Amino acid sequence: MGYAFISYSSKNQQMADSFKAFFNQNGIETWMAPGDIPFGSTYTSAINRAIKESGCFVLLLSGNAQESPWVLKETERAISTGKTIFTVLLDDVSMNDDFEFMLSTSQAVAIRKIDESDDKVRRLIKAIKMYTGEERQETVINSSLRHELDNKSISPAEPSSKPKNNICQSDLTPLGLQYTTDGDPGGLCEQALKYYNGTGGYKKDERKAVKLFRESANYYNYVPAYNYLGRIFMERRNFANASKWYRSSAVANTAEGLCMMGYFYQTGLGGVKRSTSSALECYENAAATGEFEQIIDIAKKFLEGRVVPREDGVAVDILAAAAKAGSEDARFYMAKSDQSGFGVNADSLPVQPQPYNEELKIGDKVEFGLYPFDDKRTWKKIGWEILDIKNDKALLWADFCVDAYPYHYIRKSCDWSSCSLRDWLRNEFTEDAFQNEERMALCEGEVVSSKNSNSKQSSGQATCDRVFILGNEEFEQYGITESRLRTFASPYAKRRGVFCSAESDAFYWTRTPGSSEEATQMFIGGGGHKEEHGSYIDLKNRGIRPAIWVDYKMLNNIVKNHKGKD
Repeated sequence: MGYAFISYSSKNQQMADSFKAFFNQNGIETWMAPGDIPFGSTYTSAINRAIKESGCFVLLLSGNAQESPWVLKETERAISTGKTIFTVLLDDVSMNDDFEFMLSTSQAVAIRKIDESDDKVRRLIKAIKMYTGEERQETVINSSLRHELDNKSISPAEPSSKPKNNICQSDLTPLGLQYTTDGDPGGLCEQALKYYNGTGGYKKDERKAVKLFRESANYYNYVPAYNYLGRIFMERRNFANASKWYRSSAVANTAEGLCMMGYFYQTGLGGVKRSTSSALECYENAAATGEFEQIIDIAKKFLEGRVVPREDGVAVDILAAAAKAGSEDARFYMAKSDQSGFGVNADSLPVQPQPYNEELKIGDKVEFGLYPFDDKRTWKKIGWEILDIKNDKALLWADFCVDAYPYHYIRKSCDWSSCSLRDWLRNEFTEDAFQNEERMALCEGEVVSSKNSNSKQSSGQATCDRVFILGNEEFEQYGITESRLRTFASPYAKRRGVFCSAESDAFYWTRTPGSSEEATQMFIGGGGHKEEHGSYIDLKNRGIRPAIWVDYKMLNNIVKNHKGKD
């Protein structure tokens, strides 16, 4: 059985307990911190795992919840893992920028008091049960699915003529979204496109566009809507939701859906288990549709990084499948690919690239990984400096603060080996920032215990980490002076709460204990000055300037490939 993850502010504890009890009484299994956190587990790892394994996410939103960093982070994880979110408004809350951005396409219902006779409450229970009432099986796109499609056991391209599973239409309607049941899903998509592009006399409104696309997809099973939604979420780099909609498209045997699911299988993104064989089978099935013009256009998008991330390997595999199926155009582009020597279509490159033969050295600047950068959450490459090269590994240090996060979730003494920040860097940050070959290039390196001679706090034991933050030992070993310690916070990190001086210098954590009292941690302040007295470890306004260990040979190859493409 699936369960509903309940996210709430501790200041609304009584209401949260009431909802949990009410859900349980109505046959809905729930998970809610701190009561359901296993003994001996850390908050961050337990909550992260619970969200990933949940059937849906119930957000009890209030003014207090909006001020809770835990609720914000839980909601972000629910979105990144593709969970359906049910937002319950506990009071007359006006959503702030963060929640308005994240919940623009989710349903919401105002419930001030739990009353079983209230239609809104009954609808909420029925809607949640659709996600927790039975196991949700992973759809596998393979020959057995093709056989199922060939025998027309499903026909997603046709509008539903009657409600599914004998449930009435009103029960299937998501909360907060009024469906237009005029029988024209194509018309809904046309209207959605006008809102999305701001054309035809319509004011640009992405939120309304997504709602209309969802209506066309969910109510009518209209296949083109699956692809529109997939493209929108790919542009946002929300791979979990993109894979969800493209999976539906692939089940309907569309070339675009199959190509994109091949991409997800090939890269392991979007919550899809990585499988090269499944990826190649998806590309072959796409080619079997005979939609060669569309398939080649998708391959070009991967070559040029339009809408989708730039992935030459994916493009070449797509073209190869089309060429094998008899596409002369695909054979032409494959021939051009071989001539270029870089695995890409030479015609798509502005200038023929020159070979890159230089080996990276200490002090070089490189770009590695992607992370939200500005207020619009545009993903940009992360810049790094190479601090060290030894034992076939390179130590990289970020040029700026990428995010804000407390050193530990509560004000209680802890060292690097047991802090919440280490857990976040190892899991959520690594998953978000690094993809494909970059994640494979990360390797573990020894992270020594960082000491403060003026502190009575324990410095802990040495650890082995791929991603971490620097401390006094590295600052001294690599001669990092205040001018290099001084840095800025990205607009995204500032919005997340990083405190900056009047000169825009970011305040960020180090791995070294503070000297003033228990549960403090040294940080870098204005002008790059080491604030050895430290800040309380549960502060949420300190920045994160990560460091990573990377396989040196793989790093050279990645940079070489990027140089060849730029």
